[in-house]
Amino acid sequence: MLDEQPLYISADNLVEWDGMKRASDSSYINDATVTYALLNSALVAVSGGTGSLGYVAASNGKYQGTIESTVAALLTNGARYFLDVTSTSGTLNDFRRIPCRARYHQARAA
Repeated sequence: MLDEQPLYISADNLVEWDGMKRASDSSYINDATVTYALLNSALVAVSGGTGSLGYVAASNGKYQGTIESTVAALLTNGARYFLDVTSTSGTLNDFRRIPCRARYHQARAA
């Protein structure tokens, strides 16, 4: 089972797909269209919880996007969510479902 990734309530949350490669030859994919959808535990879309990931220039298959703090403010502390991430590059398609848990960011002691 995959570890749950934290979703920080009322904060911008980074969504990242790093090292995207073609299975056929292990070359990096730098031209994909990548989208995400945030779903609750019943697999119902969270309001405003969709977006895209842009290619990070001069990287090896790295894509990044942000779940905005206004969307993260709607999350329930301790609740389980899923982040569905889909990529398309030409005829190649891939999909990831990432289990997540909402929580508040903890302050670090000085």
